[in-house]
Amino acid sequence: LLPQRKISVCRKDALHAEVTQEQKEKIFSVFLPEFLKEEFKTDKVLILTQPLYRDGYVESEAIQKKIYEDIIEKELSQGYQVVLKPHPRDKTEYDVAQKDGIVLPKEFPAEILNYGEGICFQKAVAVSSTAVFGLCCVKEKILLGEKVLDRYV
Repeated sequence: LLPQRKISVCRKDALHAEVTQEQKEKIFSVFLPEFLKEEFKTDKVLILTQPLYRDGYVESEAIQKKIYEDIIEKELSQGYQVVLKPHPRDKTEYDVAQKDGIVLPKEFPAEILNYGEGICFQKAVAVSSTAVFGLCCVKEKILLGEKVLDRYV
């Protein structure tokens, strides 16, 4: 069945381009506490999680946690400070804060990081989240792909 009304497609990048600097600052200030804003002035790695267990990609929450903790450990071993952005539906607790990392609120839309002046991540890593591609504040975007899950089955 085709829709009876016309559908128009708006690209996210075009919509983001229309947002003024003042609007960006307002939006950014709503989502991120003042004390965290300075934390993003140096290069870090951003890890975007997904609810792999809830979505049926892995057999248990423990496996999901192991996948992301392995990614975190790899980035820490390369000397990066980790910023973890949990997916809004991800209920898993990760041990990032104990490793001098930062955990962003789940409700925080990752794309809002584009609005923070001076925010720069050396890289962003995700298993299969396309949110990586919507981030302009990232130098290297790494999408591991679902093949990485095979190691944990």
